[in-house]
Amino acid sequence: MDTRPTPFLEQLPLVSHRPWIAYPSTLALIAVAYVLRLLAQETLPNGFPYVTFFPAVIIASFLFGVGPGIVAGVIGGILSYSVFILPSQDYQHTLMGMIAMTLYIVVVSVDILLVHAMQRANMKLAGERERNGALAQTHEMLFHELQHRVSNNLQVVSALLNLKRRTIKDPQAQHVLDEAAQRLALIGRISRTLYNSGSGRYQLETFIHTLINDILEAHGRMNVKYSLDIDGGVGLPRGASVPTALIIAESVVNALEHGIQESSDGHIGISIKSGTEGIIVEVTDNGAGVPDDFSLDHAESYGLRIAQTFARQMKGSFDLIPGPGGGTAARLILPQAL
Repeated sequence: MDTRPTPFLEQLPLVSHRPWIAYPSTLALIAVAYVLRLLAQETLPNGFPYVTFFPAVIIASFLFGVGPGIVAGVIGGILSYSVFILPSQDYQHTLMGMIAMTLYIVVVSVDILLVHAMQRANMKLAGERERNGALAQTHEMLFHELQHRVSNNLQVVSALLNLKRRTIKDPQAQHVLDEAAQRLALIGRISRTLYNSGSGRYQLETFIHTLINDILEAHGRMNVKYSLDIDGGVGLPRGASVPTALIIAESVVNALEHGIQESSDGHIGISIKSGTEGIIVEVTDNGAGVPDDFSLDHAESYGLRIAQTFARQMKGSFDLIPGPGGGTAARLILPQAL
C-alpha cells in the first residue's frame, strides 16, 4: 500500500466541504486586499483600483474553490467601484469607469475559470493515479499468487517423482528421477524466495546463503565450507534471477559431486561482481579440477548443459575452467543490461 503523503496540489481546494471555514477565510483575504489598496492609495494612480483584489480572487479560488472565488470577485468589485472609482471625478459616470468595471469582470471571470479548470484536471489526474495504483496492487497480488501456485505445483511434481522412484528398481532410472525431483524442488524454492520480494531486486547475499545451505544439506555435505564475495551495487532483475540462481546451484552441485571428495572438508567460493565484461558470477572449489581435455560442449553432465543453455538465453556465456588456485571455476558472464 502506498503510504506517501498526498501532494499539496492534489488536496485543493482545501476546505471545499467546510464552507464555514472557506468563506470567512475569503472575507479575510478581501479585507487584507482592501487594507493594502488603501495603504497604496497615495502611490497608485486612479486607473489601478483592482490591483490588490486580483490576487485575493485568485488565492481564494485556488485554495477554497469556485464559490469563494466568486464571492471574492464580487466583493472586491463592489469595494473597488464604490471606494476608488465613484469618488474620482475622472471616472464618475464616464465611459472609462464602465470600461474599468468590464475589464475587472472579464479578468476575474477568466481567473476563476482557469483555476477551476486546473483543479478539475488535477482531480481527474489524481483519480487516475489512484485507480492505476489499485490496479498495480491487484496485479502484484495476482502475480504473487501465481508464483505461489507455480512453486507449490513444482513441489508436488517433485514429490510425485520421489514416490515413483520407490517403484523403480533400475539404479540409473532412480538416479535420473532423483536429479529431476531435486531440480524441480530447487526451482520451486528459488521461485518462492525471489518472488516473495516486494521489489524488482532483492537481498542477493541473503538469498544465496539460503540457496547454498539448502544444497549442502540436501547432499549431506555440511562439512564443506563456503564463502561469498558480492559487490554491494550488483543486483539481478527478476527476469534473470531464476536462471542465474539455477546456474549457481548447478555449479555448486557439480563441485560437490565431481570436484570435492566425500571425505574432504572442501571449500566453495561464490563471487558476483560487475566488470567491463558485464556481471561476472563465479563459483570456485578446491577440488580435483577439470581434466586437460575437458570441453563443456561435450560434457555428459545434464546440469552443466542446462547451465550453458540458460546462459545463452540470457545472452551471456558459461564455462568451466581451471580455478586460479587449483580446483575448478564455473564462470557465468551476463551483459549489464538484461
